[in-house]
Order: sequence, then C-alpha cells, then structure tokens
Amino acid sequence: MTKESVISKGATMTEKIYYKDENREMGLGTNIMTDDKNTIYLKSGDSMGQSSIICYNRVENWGIIILLNQRNSKMRQNLLNEIYDTVLK
Repeated sequence: MTKESVISKGATMTEKIYYKDENREMGLGTNIMTDDKNTIYLKSGDSMGQSSIICYNRVENWGIIILLNQRNSKMRQNLLNEIYDTVLK
C-alpha cells in the first residue's frame, strides 16, 4: 500500500495501538498479531448471514480477503488459524 492513498491513510489510523497486554494488541477495531517475523493486521467477523476475514502485512506488501456466504464463526476462525499456521509460519 502506498502511504498517499485514502485507503492507506485510513488503515494507518486503525493500526495505532489502543490496547495491549502480554498476548494481544488492538488497534481501532483491528487485531494486531505479532511474532518473530511478522506483524499482521487483522479484522474478522460475522454480519448479515456472512463471515469475512481481512488481513494484511504492510512490510511484506500482501493481504488476504476471504468472504464466506454463510455466517459461521467457527469455520471462519478455523480457516484463519489454518492460513496463519500454514502460510505465515
């Protein structure tokens, strides 16, 4: 993402850390997952009979958007965990 685009400016606002404990960081509605190699910004949820996952890594310049046509938080969370464990580690 370029720093000049409207989407990038909005994303940067959500990346500011508002809550932090030893296991988790949260921005403005965005979960921030950090490990040795990556900082992943993540938003997932269920709405209007559907589930979605949006996550990206600004440094590595990639992102994932997954839209499910059913409201299934367990499937959404399992899918996210599988992607994280398989692709990102």
